[in-house]
Amino acid sequence: MFSIDIVHAPESLELDPDVLTTIAEAVTLCSSDGEDWVFAVACVDDERMRELNALYRSKDAPTDVLSFRYSARFDDPDATIGDIVISPAFVSAQAREYGVTETAEAYTLILHGCLHILGYDHETDEEYAAMSAHEMSMKQLLREQHSLILR
Repeated sequence: MFSIDIVHAPESLELDPDVLTTIAEAVTLCSSDGEDWVFAVACVDDERMRELNALYRSKDAPTDVLSFRYSARFDDPDATIGDIVISPAFVSAQAREYGVTETAEAYTLILHGCLHILGYDHETDEEYAAMSAHEMSMKQLLREQHSLILR
């Protein structure tokens, strides 16, 4: 099973479960272990995002997206493999900045978070290049095969 479960999100984002499943399926094509993946997404306010960012990344400021990968599947193939936390305030601001809908921006951040859970990062120039290339190829695949437009 490939899915993204929304645990909390404002209705204004209009996140379609079928689109989220499509994103999860596309992202997990890069997984070499052949296992099913279930991601969970929660939206939090900037204060909570700042707290999480300070606690887990030692950065005392809110951010657009954070990802948390669990170290074990607990022998349950339907277990959530990781959590993605997004900030609706950042979604709104970045959507305006990039000229996309808030929903498209939320999907973009969810895709980005999924890639982090699968082990991609952008702390170094080399990591950034690899993650960006993979993210762009996933966006292209989603555009071509599912007419999904992401930033």
